[in-house]
Amino acid sequence: MTKPPNQDIHLIRIFHYLMGGLTGLASLIPIIHIGIGFFIRKAEAPTDNPQEAIIFDMVSNMFIVIGATVVIVGLATSICIVLAGRFLAQHRHYHFCLVIACLQCLNMPLGTALGIYTIITLNKPEVKEMFGVT
Repeated sequence: MTKPPNQDIHLIRIFHYLMGGLTGLASLIPIIHIGIGFFIRKAEAPTDNPQEAIIFDMVSNMFIVIGATVVIVGLATSICIVLAGRFLAQHRHYHFCLVIACLQCLNMPLGTALGIYTIITLNKPEVKEMFGVT
């Protein structure tokens, strides 16, 4: 006896919400690097050498920029995963959900399992019919 496709979609939707939340939380970890960058910026350069002061500033800027970039990309990824879960529940935006499922395969090991399960489910003919894709 096989499950109706709606049960699979419901389960995948819940897992997308969980994965989006976990990704969002994990993407906030580099805030520590941003704080370190600001701490380095506030600190005085250890010597009076202007070249070392420039390097000191470059290192602090690197911490801030890289940390902020990782946070922004992580939060954007998290939002896309949650949106994919919402679209799965509404049976809309089939291709968006499929692309996000493929991208989740890069996020090992949980994202890989969820991505593969989503890809397999989305390629079933009855699910494609639910989404209106032929």
